[in-house]
Amino acid sequence: MNRIKVLLLCLVLCLAGTSVPTASAASRLSTSSRTALTSCLQQEYLMRDTYQDIFAKYPTLTTFGTVATDEVAMIATLKSVFAKYKIAVPADTKISAAWTIATTVTSISNANAVAISLEQSTTTLMTQLSRTTDNRDVTNLVTLIKTASLGSHTTAFSAEQTTVSAPAPTPAPAPAPTTPTQYVVSFTPSQTSSAFLTLLRDESVDVIELNGTYDLPYTIINIDRTRPVVVRPAAGATVVMSGANNGTAPQFWFGLDGRAGNITMQGLIFDGFILGQQGIIQARDCHDITLNDMVVRNSRCNGTIAKPYHSWAIYLDSTLTLHATNFTANRWTIEDSARQMSALQVYGGDYVTASGWVVNGAYLAVYASSDRGPLTNFILDDWTIHDTGGSGWAQSNLSVVFQQSSGRFSNMRATDSGALFNQGTPMLADGGGNSL
Repeated sequence: MNRIKVLLLCLVLCLAGTSVPTASAASRLSTSSRTALTSCLQQEYLMRDTYQDIFAKYPTLTTFGTVATDEVAMIATLKSVFAKYKIAVPADTKISAAWTIATTVTSISNANAVAISLEQSTTTLMTQLSRTTDNRDVTNLVTLIKTASLGSHTTAFSAEQTTVSAPAPTPAPAPAPTTPTQYVVSFTPSQTSSAFLTLLRDESVDVIELNGTYDLPYTIINIDRTRPVVVRPAAGATVVMSGANNGTAPQFWFGLDGRAGNITMQGLIFDGFILGQQGIIQARDCHDITLNDMVVRNSRCNGTIAKPYHSWAIYLDSTLTLHATNFTANRWTIEDSARQMSALQVYGGDYVTASGWVVNGAYLAVYASSDRGPLTNFILDDWTIHDTGGSGWAQSNLSVVFQQSSGRFSNMRATDSGALFNQGTPMLADGGGNSL
């Protein structure tokens, strides 16, 4: 019996003694332990999806198939703990991230190195999660996942790395956003916002490509797609969304008086917005919205009807029943000056993720709260903040503010900026690596 199977057997035996769920089971799991449990499941999704993608491309690398099977079993065990505590099992939000990691494998010779790096990242995450959970079941799972990553998984990938040759890879079936059969259309600066919305509604369209500078008016997107669509620059193009003729209005609002879903935008520059009390991007009733690799420059509040803490790059609105779910905004760069606008405001939502942001010269980098609706599973990671801060909450200089929010923040680095203010119940968990 190999080490992976032994570890899995230990995991099953460890959890076999858990009691039958009761009506009060959910109340016995704290917010921090729920967050840790969810993070474990999403990390297992990431590893399973990544290894399956790589194995499909390089079927001679049998360790990827074996470890992927191990991850499937671990996911089943994690789901049994969700069932025990009567918690809904979250959807797999890592499919796109897994594919991105898998595409870094450019030959059979570096595949195992990519896997070892992912196992090291998993070990680091489990170490952080072990500091936040106060539940034995969750602690056991965190420990077992860490042990597998450090031990049998890394050992297996390392052994394979030293023995494999480099045959030509078998082409992998690509997911919809990159498959050769994609239907790609162009949207030019001379076309209207109505034409843009028509393309977004067209379920046969996989990719909408842009090229140049666009003067689109404030555009409300109430389009809940069945098939995902990607809006991106054409190859080698620079795409600027100009706010010069927008007055104090946003550029896009996802889910206002309607629902939006399964839309990705990436690689856009938002330039010259003079904002009222809103964001360049706003969202409310939406799901599976991804906005990555964006730049905001030459933008600010208008100063008359809006102050710097009213005007945002992204503003997630919420009510008690309507909010953003599975909303991802990674790698945004906010180039502000004189602290005349703010970066990210989140007024409620579930599974909102923002990582890799760079914020310069803003009033606030982040404000998050459950004032208008519950904010749960809010994840912030790897932020670089400089020359950012403003007064509020009886404090003279703050750059990041959390109130009554559930989730985790980590690797938030700030220089010449205000402090972090985290208050209320629930409270965002400190995942470590922060310097502000």
